[in-house]
Amino acid sequence: MRKRVKEIVYRAKYDYFNDHINGHNQNPKLLWKSLRELSGLQSDTQTPCLNDENGNLISDPVITANLFNTHFSNIHQSVPVDKTIPYTQCDSFITTIENKLSNIERFTIPLVSVEFVERQLKSLDTSKSTGIDNLNAKYLQMSASVIAPSLTYIFNCSFNSNKFPKSFKLAKVIPIYKKGDKHDKNNYRPISILPIISLILERHVCKHLKDYLENNKLFYHRQSGFRENHSCQTALIKLLDDWISAIDKNEIVGTLFLDLSKAFDLVNHDILLHKLSIYGLHNNVIDWFKSYLNSRIQKTFISGEQSTPMEVVAGVPQGSVLGPILFLIYINDLPSVLSHSVADVFADDTTLSTQNKSLDVVVDSLTNDLLHVDQWCQLNQMSINSNKSRVMFISSSHNTREITKSDPVIPYHNSEVNSCSSAKLLGITVNNRLSWGDHIENVIKKCNSYLYILSRIKLFLSNDNRKRFYNAYILPHFDFCCVIWGNCTRTLEDKLVKLQKRAARVILDCDFTTPSSLMFADLKWMTFPERVIFQKAIQMFKTLHGHAPDYLRTSFTFTSEIHTRLLRSSAPFQLYTPKPNLEIYRNTFIFSGSSIWNALPSYIQHSTSVQHFKSQYLRWINQS
Repeated sequence: MRKRVKEIVYRAKYDYFNDHINGHNQNPKLLWKSLRELSGLQSDTQTPCLNDENGNLISDPVITANLFNTHFSNIHQSVPVDKTIPYTQCDSFITTIENKLSNIERFTIPLVSVEFVERQLKSLDTSKSTGIDNLNAKYLQMSASVIAPSLTYIFNCSFNSNKFPKSFKLAKVIPIYKKGDKHDKNNYRPISILPIISLILERHVCKHLKDYLENNKLFYHRQSGFRENHSCQTALIKLLDDWISAIDKNEIVGTLFLDLSKAFDLVNHDILLHKLSIYGLHNNVIDWFKSYLNSRIQKTFISGEQSTPMEVVAGVPQGSVLGPILFLIYINDLPSVLSHSVADVFADDTTLSTQNKSLDVVVDSLTNDLLHVDQWCQLNQMSINSNKSRVMFISSSHNTREITKSDPVIPYHNSEVNSCSSAKLLGITVNNRLSWGDHIENVIKKCNSYLYILSRIKLFLSNDNRKRFYNAYILPHFDFCCVIWGNCTRTLEDKLVKLQKRAARVILDCDFTTPSSLMFADLKWMTFPERVIFQKAIQMFKTLHGHAPDYLRTSFTFTSEIHTRLLRSSAPFQLYTPKPNLEIYRNTFIFSGSSIWNALPSYIQHSTSVQHFKSQYLRWINQS
């Protein structure tokens, strides 16, 4: 009887897990949610109570909601900024923008069409959370053809009157726990949910505004956040290649990792509106954005109860479509104040880099430019978080000894910027030797934790669903920016391949006598080094076919662009591969990417799309 009961329980769990996952096969978001729930990774989104000022627990959800709402509404006041300093814009920057717009008409918001609105309604994500208006995405999608004309009329009235609908400015806020004491409101971040209809209106404006800014090349060219064809990977490729190129020339690299305190929440609306006018937006559009930003209200919800409404007077609207692009506009002129450094920016993550053969020159350059950034922050009511900002000096092993002996300092106010030998940058761990042991140890640690979970629940999953778990939780850690850190030592590569083998055995229920080549063939996996080459090849295709930032495309030179006397036998669509001075230069994307690209057959190089390239590449590799 006991054996029979165990069999019934096992079969029930097996059917439940697999039915739950298979039911969401066509919806990646719901599939991800199902895997989180089944693996016990679902996080607690709310707390029943907070501590009051005396440290006593508050059990009333209404009081808790009001405490959270007050806290979230006043985040901008928690960062000390001097608001008495009048805002002034750099004259040279204004001149640069005016020159770019000298023959361009001022930006206006075109009227929206019924077809656009209906298309947006029909493509709504039905799993999207509902705002305070309780208009569910599923019902909006079902009634798209009926309500699209009325919504179009409302949207166009908004543009014609330069007024953003008041009901669209009411946000529903849910506190999400981060880490630390669950009874401390500072350990929560707000998730703002706006009316779904308002996001359709914003999407129309955002598309046309972004096209205007991109087409006129008004964004800072090394800003990689919230821009099409830009990513953490492209930003890191450019930054690391610049650093390694400097080391290859025997230069010392000094880099400042700046942390801007709560930058999105500190955006001053008056300053933002002034900047919008500098970028050539028509006065009517400025009035519309003024209405969009002003009088925004939010309510915080806890356990079904809601707080009293409070106005949000600073920051870009969280949860909005326009918020990210407005922030990019606000911070866009920061790099223009630099005299010696180059800024690499990803949204609010700002890295200043400079290089020279003299350590003293590097230190002076960073010190002066940090002062310039600090002045910019004061004028723009932003603040550098000195506790989280870091400075790191990167060089060859020979110069590293000189740096250690000199112990250089970057002063900041009455203190100094904390020095570090490694730092987290856009999701990867970099160190002053540009070796990848620290990052790979982090990757292995994360993957092992997920592999342990998979080993615990695999009995209740089919092989296909075990693969889905692997693809959802483990493979992304291997792939994320591996084109950069995949240039690691053979020892580190072997550690990653060993982890892949463990994962394959868990998924396929194989013992240690089964050759890894058979398991990888069964799963259709590449080894980690093979996958790095694949990912580099994909990025090369994107770079050379217009699916990557200009700062990557201009890094490469076709052999046909070099004097024919130097390269008489060069084949079409082949790249010039620079010659390294030091071995480390072979780790640049410029060098390794060119080598990989040149090894590809011509028909793969000329694929018609990214997806076509991937399929052609995989077919070619499997036939090799």
